[in-house]
Amino acid sequence: GAKIVSGDSNPLLGATGTHSVEIPAGGTARSPWMCVNASTPSMRFFVRRVSGTGSLTVNALITSGGKTVSTISKFSGIGSWQPSPVVVFPAYLTASSTGISVQFQFTSDAGTVYRIDDVELDPYLRK
Repeated sequence: GAKIVSGDSNPLLGATGTHSVEIPAGGTARSPWMCVNASTPSMRFFVRRVSGTGSLTVNALITSGGKTVSTISKFSGIGSWQPSPVVVFPAYLTASSTGISVQFQFTSDAGTVYRIDDVELDPYLRK
């Protein structure tokens, strides 16, 4: 049920983006599959709670002998764009030096709508 909408957090970064992802009440959005290893131990993104009072949950989906879902973070946003807390990955995701294929799933609580934007794996690594 997630969709691309007009409105972007990039003014906080001084960039010129125009869209973000809106996750409807009780809905989910998934990232593309990506490789996570010891050099990418965390992620951050921009988040905004559009309506409701519930939380946003971040899950890691992995393929290793079947699909496993593990909650790695749950938090509440506010009505304006803000950086998310640092989402530190559990050790089983970062123990490999070669990496593990992971897809991140963002789930909004029932009755609450969130927007996310600018998802980055370990954004400080490149600074």
